[in-house]
Amino acid sequence: MKLLAKKIKRFNSNRNGFIQPVFEINESDQYKAVSKDDYPNNGYIFISDFDLLDRDIDTELIVIDNGFFINDDNMFTERINDYNASQKRINYNMGISNYFSAVTPIQYIPIYNNHFNIEKHRLISDEGINSDVFFLIVEEENNIYGPFERDNFDLKAATFKNKDYDTSMYRDFLDTYIEYDGSVIFKLNKHLSSGNILTDFDGNSYIKDFTNVIVENLGEKIEYTPIQILHSWVLNKLNNKGLRIVDFLDEIGDIDKLFSSSLDQLKWQKYLLFIDKLEEESKIIQSLVNKLYDKGFVEDITGNTQIENIEKKLKTLEDNDIIKSEEIIKLKDDRRRLEIELQEIEKKDIEGIDKNSYPNIASVLNHPEKLQNLEEIIANRENFELLKDDLRKLEIKKEIFDEEIKKLEDTERKIQDSIRHIKQSFDSDVAVHTAKLADAKMYTDLLNGININQISKDNSESIESVVLSKLPEEISTARSYIFEIQKRLKNLNRDLSFNDVANLIITINHSFITILAGAPGVGKTSLVNKLSTAYGLNEEFGYLEVNCAKGWTSSRDFLGFYNPLTGKYQDAKTGLRLALMKSNKNLNSPYIVLLDEANLSPMEHYWSDFIKLADGDYAKKIKTHEKEEITFGEGFRFIATINHDHTTESLSNRLIDRASIIQIDKPLSVIENAISDIKNDHIFDFNDVQKLFPETQKWKSDEELIKKLLQQIKEKIESNNSGIIISPRKEILIKKYCKVATGVLEGNSYTALDFAVSQHIMPLVNGRGEYFEQSLKELKNILEDKGMTKSSVLLGKILERGKDLKHFKYVYY
Repeated sequence: MKLLAKKIKRFNSNRNGFIQPVFEINESDQYKAVSKDDYPNNGYIFISDFDLLDRDIDTELIVIDNGFFINDDNMFTERINDYNASQKRINYNMGISNYFSAVTPIQYIPIYNNHFNIEKHRLISDEGINSDVFFLIVEEENNIYGPFERDNFDLKAATFKNKDYDTSMYRDFLDTYIEYDGSVIFKLNKHLSSGNILTDFDGNSYIKDFTNVIVENLGEKIEYTPIQILHSWVLNKLNNKGLRIVDFLDEIGDIDKLFSSSLDQLKWQKYLLFIDKLEEESKIIQSLVNKLYDKGFVEDITGNTQIENIEKKLKTLEDNDIIKSEEIIKLKDDRRRLEIELQEIEKKDIEGIDKNSYPNIASVLNHPEKLQNLEEIIANRENFELLKDDLRKLEIKKEIFDEEIKKLEDTERKIQDSIRHIKQSFDSDVAVHTAKLADAKMYTDLLNGININQISKDNSESIESVVLSKLPEEISTARSYIFEIQKRLKNLNRDLSFNDVANLIITINHSFITILAGAPGVGKTSLVNKLSTAYGLNEEFGYLEVNCAKGWTSSRDFLGFYNPLTGKYQDAKTGLRLALMKSNKNLNSPYIVLLDEANLSPMEHYWSDFIKLADGDYAKKIKTHEKEEITFGEGFRFIATINHDHTTESLSNRLIDRASIIQIDKPLSVIENAISDIKNDHIFDFNDVQKLFPETQKWKSDEELIKKLLQQIKEKIESNNSGIIISPRKEILIKKYCKVATGVLEGNSYTALDFAVSQHIMPLVNGRGEYFEQSLKELKNILEDKGMTKSSVLLGKILERGKDLKHFKYVYY
């Protein structure tokens, strides 16, 4: 018996790891799918010296021969030092390496169920694709396409001649496949090809031997050369044809008769289809027509082709240009002679002009009109130079005025911002004082025996349940859900990239409090408003906008308080208590509370009742007073918008340690009248949405790499006694984010970590001195080397703004 297995992962030490048995192969070459129950390590075999195995065999799949492997676990403890190990453990070493062999690229080619666009040569998602060569299946067609290779999301036909496997079987395959290598993919019917497809116990499928597909002539051949390469191929093919066709061709499609190879004919037919679809690609068509004309395939009735006419016109223009160039040279020579003669006259200081010595000067003097023309030319040139000088001076003045205008505009903007903040502060102070006066009046009325009517009533009985919608069939993955929200936001005039939408959704899903930072006017508040609309939420249910005020000191201002004089709870004007009650009636629904201008007052003061709930280990419930405790849904989230200037409070370390801070950049374009009445009636069950974001396969395969880089970043931030500590709480938040975002976000293996570091670690940066600066520069190099653009740009801003005073601190815009 032989065993087909695939390498899974290695441990932190990189020394040991696992392989997963996939198929058992008996002497009759029959395959049996392996269940996890067949092997005692939950379906895996423990490998000591995994790094040695990984170095010996660089393919994902390996074959283990029966001469080494024993499918028996009896008396394992007695045979613990026996190299003929059991199915539970293998001590890999050079003495047994001959029993392990690599799988050639034409064997056991995996079939992935990934979305792709075959015409655009593009994958929609690269999640879970670990093999260099693979097939893709379209379930609704029951068709399989391949073999493919990929460069990130770009698909191309697989080439096998670059693979170095020196076996007779592989060389025979290359001899057969040489015509198609790197140019053709095959469309196979899943049912008709079932004899060549293996399916393991987990439902993963493989093309058993690609040689059979070629030999048995299975499936339809599809030419898959990119158009740019195909166009060069066509021109080269036509260039190598010495044939001349005198008679006109009814269709250039007849040219394929000149190609003897079936692959050449396939390429030509694909190229013709491409030409038929072209409408505006005149350069490509023209280059083809030029080549057909050169080879005599195309002529016009008059015998003068369009190309010839163009060439004649071009020749005429070139001739005219030569004539004009000669005239200019002659005029320059005449001018030079005149200047020389004038210099000679000045030296001799004579009154008369000798015609023999100075024929050109004499000729000019004998014809006054020529002299006048010459003087006009000289005067015009002098005036032109003067005008150029004046123009240069005006341009310099314009630059000075533009700079002054810019400074005045900046000053005006700062004044307007100050006025706005002063007005907000004044309005907030008025609101606070008004509320306090109302409270004082209430107590005064009570002391005077006046009945109180304005005390808020508990209206929880009137709150109705909301009907939640099931996710439609087309939204079955994290990416499809993100695409849907991205489309809804675009309809609401907020066009964001896929990664920005994905980051918002994942961050909000996993963080109890999310903070949006950015300069005034970048659209932080409108983004939250439109995101809630995209979720199907509105002010009636699911969305509450709280305008935070200056002077809030406790949850009394934010949530309300129990009034012992009336024996009732008095709600704050924010409406937060009612929102919590609505969430209590609809525990499976999302609910977003926007804290607008959240840092006008210290957040850790008025939000103190909720801050411990951000840890995630606490039940979602809040105690308003001794007689009331409100339980709210798991989808209840706070999103805060903040500015950073002299009117605002800084965020405490206690809050930063629990929050995700997303910087909102200035939009590339401003859309007027961006307010939209579009509503989304469907609110999706929060638990159903969360199930779309499980731990990804990409995270499982790259987990050790990501953790290693995170540890490197952590050590660099905390080095040189910086005073910065990345708490276990922060590490948990970062890893929790990366588990679901790695492979969902578009980019490399570190893209999710890049977003997480920018939102969780960069806000912690605050230090002084050259040693701290050097550590940050070294960290920036690490981030740039791994393609972590978002974090490296933020760190670059920190370094630039702090270089003069050597004080390096995270900035919120």
